[in-house]
Amino acid sequence: MTDIYNIPYEINTIVDYDFYKDYLGHNHFKEKFKQRLEYIKNKYENNKITEDDLIKKYFVEIFSWSVIPREILFNIQNILKENNISVIIDPCCGNAFHTFLFDTFCGFNTLSNDNQPEYLGWSSTTNLDGIKFLDDLNEDEHYNGALILSWIEGEELAFNLLEAFIGNIVISIGNYQNNTRYSDDLNYFYELKLRFKMYMPWKHYENIEIHIRKIN
Repeated sequence: MTDIYNIPYEINTIVDYDFYKDYLGHNHFKEKFKQRLEYIKNKYENNKITEDDLIKKYFVEIFSWSVIPREILFNIQNILKENNISVIIDPCCGNAFHTFLFDTFCGFNTLSNDNQPEYLGWSSTTNLDGIKFLDDLNEDEHYNGALILSWIEGEELAFNLLEAFIGNIVISIGNYQNNTRYSDDLNYFYELKLRFKMYMPWKHYENIEIHIRKIN
């Protein structure tokens, strides 16, 4: 595991289709993983496909865009612990894979929400508008929380979610170079602590960034 005091500004890593194997030693992960595979297989009525081919074909639906490999997860955990974070907040969590990892492997309290929760997701999820979900949180949840914004669609939504958060750490997942309003706001109020630049199996780079609110 990388020493958080010596980590560079940017870490490059390669993510393979079999990244999940580092998590299979945990029974809860294994149970959810098998459940997710069976659901996807039945959903597409594709019972003859091998497990490896199923994962390659439906990787994002089984897991997520920008999955978090185990070593990166623990590096993020170290940064969050150093900043007294105890809650992970995801207002647009999809199937809640990211929050599941932070709960199961790091012991954080997690708050997962999506306005269209996925059936048989990785974690239980509330069904609210993302802005309302953040507005309904109490101050302690904000100040003790790290906000995940993962591949938020639409410039206005990403910006508005960021504005609704009053805590100090944002985990920005995805490539937001073209979302200037969100990126400008994030860079104005927060300092980039670390970027994980991940080369995904589909031959594209995807980013996970940890941002810490600047002290006025």
